[in-house]
Amino acid sequence: MKPALLLTLLLFSSKLFAQMPDTDIMLFETKLGAGHVDFNKGKNITARKGYDNQPCFSPDGQFMLFVSISETDSTQSDVWMYDIQKKSKKQITNTKESEYSPTFSDDGKLVYVVRVDADSGQRLYSMPWPQMNSADLIAKTDSVGYFCLIGTSKIAMFLVGSPNRLVILDRTNGEQKFICNEPGRCIKMSPKKKDLIYFIEKRDSVNWYLNTYNVKTNKTLVKVKMIKGSEDFAFLKDGTLVSGFMNNLFRLNPAEQGWVGDSRFDEMNVPPFKRIAADKQGNHIAVVFTSED
Repeated sequence: MKPALLLTLLLFSSKLFAQMPDTDIMLFETKLGAGHVDFNKGKNITARKGYDNQPCFSPDGQFMLFVSISETDSTQSDVWMYDIQKKSKKQITNTKESEYSPTFSDDGKLVYVVRVDADSGQRLYSMPWPQMNSADLIAKTDSVGYFCLIGTSKIAMFLVGSPNRLVILDRTNGEQKFICNEPGRCIKMSPKKKDLIYFIEKRDSVNWYLNTYNVKTNKTLVKVKMIKGSEDFAFLKDGTLVSGFMNNLFRLNPAEQGWVGDSRFDEMNVPPFKRIAADKQGNHIAVVFTSED
């Protein structure tokens, strides 16, 4: 596939990013109760003109990484850090290339990113935390839009194409196993079962299903239909799934059969949002909303 087509499909071209809306990240303190979540009033931690997106918490919950594109240079994307305790921001990468989708390794020593290289290829790299001043290419990764680390030996990858594909890369031999066509951008490891990934399969424009794939048994199961228009989800500390659409937050307990609206969150008067991230400690949830809404 031509690099230009890859960039168009992923919205990674400078022309398209110039048209991207202003987005901000709102951070909430949370407390898990019996069958519910309590929230404090959210704080906009990136209140500025420009694109701030793709939040990711560190394994210890002390930091949150995100991607930032300035209003003045819409061709460049870098990784920034938000120190949750100090309530301060800091730019981490400042490269010629653009980095996206920062994701911590389980031990917190590395950050993996999708980097747009000089030849317009979109490849996976690992960078040391916290400096992120060097980058090691992950072999056999190209046309990558989104990804999920599966331990140290495997990576689930959303590959851009016609159609888009979800594959599992075995880093020990470079082989890729096909999982499905037209996956959603959100791919997550189960916090309870380390061989189980959750992902969304888009069967058409409206019928999107949350599926699981077991890396050991190679079995895919359909869990539940997604809320219309929502393709992002996150795990809370107790294993509950949360997803959002417009102004509402929805919860899905693994034992339940459908999404349940969270009335406590509705009281927060949050602008319409889609992307969502949660830390492993159960202390914070971050959502991304369009500043213009």
